[in-house]
Amino acid sequence: MPDGSSVNAHALWDSVAYRWDSEFQKEIVKTDPQYKAFGASLMDEISVEFLENEGYNVDFEAASNVTNFEEVLQVWMDESNELAVETYERVPLDSTIDEDTLDWVEQKSKERVVLGGYRLAAYFDGLFSETNFPALEDPITREERRNIMRQRRLNRKRSRQQ
Repeated sequence: MPDGSSVNAHALWDSVAYRWDSEFQKEIVKTDPQYKAFGASLMDEISVEFLENEGYNVDFEAASNVTNFEEVLQVWMDESNELAVETYERVPLDSTIDEDTLDWVEQKSKERVVLGGYRLAAYFDGLFSETNFPALEDPITREERRNIMRQRRLNRKRSRQQ
């Protein structure tokens, strides 16, 4: 690390997310507007065009074709392997990780999170395209959830009284 301490590459990737944004470190609730804003800002920062220019495979249509998913998965694994090799080339064993390398790892981790989100969404689109699942609605608000829980408690209380 920049302070001269050692770290393995796996720990490096795991720890760099804490550099993204202090809000990211808080407990994340999917209905939290800050969480949605964080995701949107990350997607604005790392566009599909940017990912493509960086050499990533952005053939999301292929990811939605679940019949050839093993081939698609192999492409993704090869891509991850290339990134691992590049990381180890940047950080030789028993070396100090400088600030430039941490910045590079931070950027790459953001790219991988956004890319993974797009790929996962495309896969699920393909997986569920032939189903009759109803469309998902926006999550209910806390107030609506409280009202539902109150009504359930009242109904249980009424049924016990009868």
